[in-house]
Amino acid sequence: MPESHSKSFSYKLLPQSSIHQNCSSRAMAINKNKTLLLVQTESFIKCFAFKRGEIKLLQLFHFGNATVNTLNFQMQKQNIILSSDKFICKYSSNLMANPKYTQKCFGQFNTMCLILHPMKEDIIIIGSKIGPIHFLFTNQIGSNKPFTQTIQEHNNVLGLSINDQGTRIISCGKDNFILIIEPNSSNFELQQCNWIVKQKLIVEQFGYRICFINNNQFTFQPSNKSYINYYCEINGMFYKQSQHQIPSNKQDSFCIFQQVYNQQKSLIFNIYGRVLQIIKFSKEKSLNSDQTDQLFQLEQFIDFGQRYNPWIYGIISEDAEYIITWDFDSEQIQIRQFQNSL
Repeated sequence: MPESHSKSFSYKLLPQSSIHQNCSSRAMAINKNKTLLLVQTESFIKCFAFKRGEIKLLQLFHFGNATVNTLNFQMQKQNIILSSDKFICKYSSNLMANPKYTQKCFGQFNTMCLILHPMKEDIIIIGSKIGPIHFLFTNQIGSNKPFTQTIQEHNNVLGLSINDQGTRIISCGKDNFILIIEPNSSNFELQQCNWIVKQKLIVEQFGYRICFINNNQFTFQPSNKSYINYYCEINGMFYKQSQHQIPSNKQDSFCIFQQVYNQQKSLIFNIYGRVLQIIKFSKEKSLNSDQTDQLFQLEQFIDFGQRYNPWIYGIISEDAEYIITWDFDSEQIQIRQFQNSL
């Protein structure tokens, strides 16, 4: 695969870690200490031991006829959150030898994307393929019907992001707007906090990818547009500040690969068409209104080939050391590792 990278660093493919898989893997998750990798395939989940970029299959879990839509690790408790169209399950990663869910919540979730509250990981936020954003408060031990809240504005949710403090959520969907959602209380405990729509931003084109950079800045990529829109908060409201071209000669496609920003490395991971773009964000220039045209610098792109390749799925480890992907063309789980250039 053709790849281009900056002089300072690059993500290198680890070919010895590539594993053939001829069915799609739309859901993946890696735990905080990078020892376990979960990969969905049809009605199974493969559990791999992960060590310095090399993986070894430990176990295969079967989920009957249910299709797994998303996988997440609770970073604080090391639980696994699994979602399908009709249920959300919680498993303990310490019981992988004999997996059994510790909680199962039923509902018409139709999960497209799922995020966990960074401070209160028992709060699960779900973006639905058929419209609502659901909030599940799963700290009710033993309950299969946890307290929920639903925000109904969207017809179809495609992307979700939450800031590091857990005080703001942004969402995008097929209805050509972005929602800014905030709690009405700093107490996130059950039944003491309602999430409300603070602002609705109309956009020129719907998009799949959106993410926070910090509490008052975020990026959004419209579908089939080779640019990223940059939004900032001014006097409590968000406005589009600038638009940044990210060169690509590919057509955008449907990819379950959420836009991700890594604070430690100041990198945005954004898929466009058949290319994964790794973009450097300049924190210093973001403070200077005269240098907004220099905010984003494309550092590396990973090209997933010229052939028809409609499905590219992937995740980034929490420290952004590893990129893990599956794509239709290669039919491989591939691992790339961050390396400083000499």
